[in-house]
Order: sequence, then structure tokens, then C-alpha cells
Amino acid sequence: MSIDPADRRPAYEQIAAHLEAMIGEDAYEPGELLPSNPTLEKQFQVSNITIRNAVKILVNKGLVAVRQGKGAVVLRKPDVRPEVSGVPDDIVRLLKELRTSVEALDARMKAVERALEGQGAAPRVEDER
Repeated sequence: MSIDPADRRPAYEQIAAHLEAMIGEDAYEPGELLPSNPTLEKQFQVSNITIRNAVKILVNKGLVAVRQGKGAVVLRKPDVRPEVSGVPDDIVRLLKELRTSVEALDARMKAVERALEGQGAAPRVEDER
């Protein structure tokens, strides 16, 4: 797996999501070790700090624990639960970005209309819908 440059998430979040999915798909069972950091660095072609940050996300979620001298041990599978609202977080985030862009465009359009009206242009007739 390589990092998707089109994905707006940082590399460590993409890696954490991939590893979480692998744990959920039984690639790694509770009690098993994740691949070593150097192995993950080569697999994802990223630095050690990126892997450490990805593992830290899994630790914070309670999915793995880091054992000194051993590595990251899988503690449990991720919770399988449907989205509470039925809308994934990425879609909500994209809709918020879209709304912000539309609001900015609307403000620019109004500024242009005011400038044109100031120059004697006829006011725009709104579409009735």
C-alpha cells in the first residue's frame, strides 16, 4: 500500500486507517505483533516518525499496545458499528467545505453586483424557483 496523494489526510492517518482495517479484516489477531517499524517504513515508504504517529493513533484507540523491545501488540479488533448519523465523517467534512466555498462565491458575486450597480449597470433579476 502506498500513500494516496489525493487523500487530504496526513500520511500517518492514512497508515493508521490501513492498519486498523487490516486488524479488522483478521490480518492481525489480538496477541499478534504488527510488523516492525522498519518493515512498515519500507512498506509505506515513509519515515520512522510517520509510522510512530500512525501506531500512536492505534494506541489511543486501544487497538494496540507498544511493548518495549517487542513492538506493537494487537489488543483487540476495532469496534464494528454503523455510522450514528448514517453519514461518514469524510462526507460531512466535504459538505462543510462546499458550503464555505459557496458562501464565499456568493459574497464575491454580491460584491461584483454592487460594483456594477455603482457603474450604472442594470440590477440582476433573481430567478424564481
